[in-house]
Amino acid sequence: MESASGGAAHLYMVKCRKPGMYFVYVIQNPKGQLYKGSTSDIEKRLYCHNEGLSRWTKNKGPWYLVHREEFATKTEALK
Repeated sequence: MESASGGAAHLYMVKCRKPGMYFVYVIQNPKGQLYKGSTSDIEKRLYCHNEGLSRWTKNKGPWYLVHREEFATKTEALK
């Protein structure tokens, strides 16, 4: 499987994501900076980080997904 930012992994995530799932994720840029976040749509969120639509990550990318955990609810993800 390819990286979570594109290719086969991207198609897998889009097709197989269960409705109502929530993610905690970590992204990293080439300088080694890390950002931790949570979302119900990981593909859209990564896109927003890379397009400069998130204040903290703006102008610091490109960002690559290095870790993700899946939870059934937002409450579980944020514990």
